[in-house]
Amino acid sequence: MALSNCGLSSESARIIADSLRENENGVKLASLFIGRNRLENEGAAAFAEYFATYDSLELVHMYGNGVRGEGLIPLFQALVNHASAGSLIDIDINDNFVESDEAIKALSELVISATNL
Repeated sequence: MALSNCGLSSESARIIADSLRENENGVKLASLFIGRNRLENEGAAAFAEYFATYDSLELVHMYGNGVRGEGLIPLFQALVNHASAGSLIDIDINDNFVESDEAIKALSELVISATNL
């Protein structure tokens, strides 16, 4: 799914992530390109909740969304299952803020768990 530079807000991200999680056809994203929006912490956390429901995600490009540690921590934690399962091969979080020790620790745990990243 590619939704880059669309002006999406954190509320928009919540609606999209909830819809994906609740879909009746069992569709799971293999890739998400959602850069240059305004997802912020709440939007990243919403996608983290969705990503935690399966383990076959390959690509996440969530650059330039104003996400700080509070939103990145649950995102990194949710992506660990995808990384350790070997499906996650690329993540782009450029132009966000991994500024807290907790966020750095969560990112390092994600990288350590990755088999194909």
